Amino acid sequence: MQSEASMNVMVAAYEGELRRTVIQLSAAEKLARARDAAIDRVRGELKEAQDKALEEKEILPGQFEKLEAMLKSSQSTRKKLREENAALKERMASLEEERTAEGKRLRDSRIREVTQERIRVLSAMITKANVRFNNIRDRESRRGEFDIVRNLHGQAMGTKNCLEMILNSGAQLTQEHVDMFAEQERQYSDAVSRLRVEPIPETDLSLSPLILPSQYVDEDALASLDLFGSNMSAINAETVACLQRSDHGADLLVVTTDGTDQSGKVPPLLEESALPETNLEDDPALVISDGSSSEEEGEIGDSPSPLLVNQGEELGETTKVTEAAACAESSKAKDATALGARPEDREG
Repeated sequence: MQSEASMNVMVAAYEGELRRTVIQLSAAEKLARARDAAIDRVRGELKEAQDKALEEKEILPGQFEKLEAMLKSSQSTRKKLREENAALKERMASLEEERTAEGKRLRDSRIREVTQERIRVLSAMITKANVRFNNIRDRESRRGEFDIVRNLHGQAMGTKNCLEMILNSGAQLTQEHVDMFAEQERQYSDAVSRLRVEPIPETDLSLSPLILPSQYVDEDALASLDLFGSNMSAINAETVACLQRSDHGADLLVVTTDGTDQSGKVPPLLEESALPETNLEDDPALVISDGSSSEEEGEIGDSPSPLLVNQGEELGETTKVTEAAACAESSKAKDATALGARPEDREG
């Protein structure tokens, strides 16, 4: 019984140990299967990676060749673009030079045109003013002689009338009559001295044009411009040929370039009827008011003088008239367009 009991204990212990061993073996098998699955998975991944690497290794030479060709193409394109950029820069530089040269040419042409136009206007103004001033000079030279003759006529007529009145009254000529005429002579002499009208000075008979500064005027050309005389040869023939724009301008330019000799002196002024057919009266830049001239004509030619002058004053007036006429003839012979203004008088 004891032996059977011990046997049962041993069998029970063996069975328990066997169950534990079976459990451990099953766990070990599961672990082995999991390990094998993991190994197979890793091997599969490694194989896929190797296959992919082999495929990429086979593709890489083609891609490398393609990229190398693209690199060479990009380098050639870059070189070509660099050459085109340099050519474009040169083209831009040449265009900029052409634009600068064209702008300078247009500016110079504009300066020549404006300068020529200003010289033409000044010359026309001076020519027109000289005609008026010469008329005033001629009128002044004739006014003195006319006043002398008119005053002598009035003196003779007044003396005759006084003597006739004395004789008609039956009175004898006495010293009182002589003293009366002497007193009248003194009174009239004082009045003549007080009311004497001096000749018009040359500074009042000279034109001082208004010169406005402008960026379109050649100052070098204006430096040779005679503001108080003729400017017939102020522009050379080449500039004149470049600036001719119309028949009217050509005719005027011919007049302004061929009217002087090499010495710079100008021939006598043309009469107003002989000037070019330019409507100077309608040009606001050339119109010179002659209202004072008309007033002077009325005062000089029509207003009678109530004064009588003595013989000494007659001689003085005659001398002045002779000197004025000589000066007028001399100025006409020398230069009819020179206005006689000195440098210190040009400010006036």
